[in-house]
Amino acid sequence: MRQPVQPLNRKKFIQKASVLAGISALMLGAVALDAAIFGASARNAARSTNAAKASAIDWQPSFAAALAQAKTSGKPVMVDFGAKWCGACKMMEESTYPDAQVVAESKQFVMVKVDVDEHEDIAARYGISSLPTTAWLRADGKPITGAIGALEPDDLVAAMREATKRAQKSK
Repeated sequence: MRQPVQPLNRKKFIQKASVLAGISALMLGAVALDAAIFGASARNAARSTNAAKASAIDWQPSFAAALAQAKTSGKPVMVDFGAKWCGACKMMEESTYPDAQVVAESKQFVMVKVDVDEHEDIAARYGISSLPTTAWLRADGKPITGAIGALEPDDLVAAMREATKRAQKSK
């Protein structure tokens, strides 16, 4: 036996329709936000890959290799202490390191990146507590100078030139 059809309660209908419309709007907003986040991440990853390809900086594969290279070349070491999760580190990777002046000045150094999560011992040895941190070292690993925080290209070039002067004085 069928239930009789209830008469439409206009007020309840409008309330339910409003709730459904609100839920739909939230879901659409979530989908749009998800697309914006993941779309931006994909674009940033592509830019980061392109920036790395465009960069002519000769990054050494490890800290030990950088120190060995510094001993044979007589150049100081520039260490970029960072982490995969560090937003400011990514900014430097995308906009500072590909800069032509930075690339040119990097030729005066043995360049190496140290991920503090993967190499806690190296980070602890130099007292790294903020990211990014850029440190300049002598070939024997002794610190020359350093800079904490993300550096714009002009600021990094100035710091690199100052590190070169200090390295020459410390010989």
